[in-house]
Parts: sequence; C-alpha cells; structure tokens
Amino acid sequence: MCMNQKEIVLKVPYYSQHIDVKDSVWRDRACGIACFKMALEYAGKKTPSLDEMISIYSLTAYQEGVGWRHAPLLGIAMNDYNLAGSYRKEYRDISF
Repeated sequence: MCMNQKEIVLKVPYYSQHIDVKDSVWRDRACGIACFKMALEYAGKKTPSLDEMISIYSLTAYQEGVGWRHAPLLGIAMNDYNLAGSYRKEYRDISF
C-alpha cells in the first residue's frame, strides 16, 4: 500500500459454499451464488438461504460447464432486489 493510501475494510457478510450450502451436489459449484448473496446482503438486501437461492435462480442463471452467468445475475439484482444501475459504478467513484 502506498503511503498516501488508507486501508478500507468493508463489513461484507461471509458465506461459504462448502459450509453454508447443504446440498452436496451444489457445494463445488456454488461459489458464484455465494458471492452474489454476500454482495446483495452488503447492499442491505434480505436474501434467502444459499440452498433456496440455488433452487430459485439456477434454472435461469446457472449454465452447466460454465457456472453462474453474470448477465442473468445482474438481471436478478436489478429486478428482484431493486438494484438497477448500481452495478455500473466503479469502486473508485464511490465515496466511502
């Protein structure tokens, strides 16, 4: 870190794909949805359990052999969680 920079620690909730996902079939492929849940909750949104999120969103946002797809997750964030437009801001443009 440069001398003129200060460290910023964000209080992001943590979820583990290996601990918090109860369905063993999904544990090795739940990284994307776990990150999505953490981002949503950091933004102040209430979310269901990881297993419920997998059940709800896997048909539209997960692709076998590819993983969790960015565009459908953005659509979910905008439509289901009222976060339209918030994903376009660069972190350096947000004042902490």
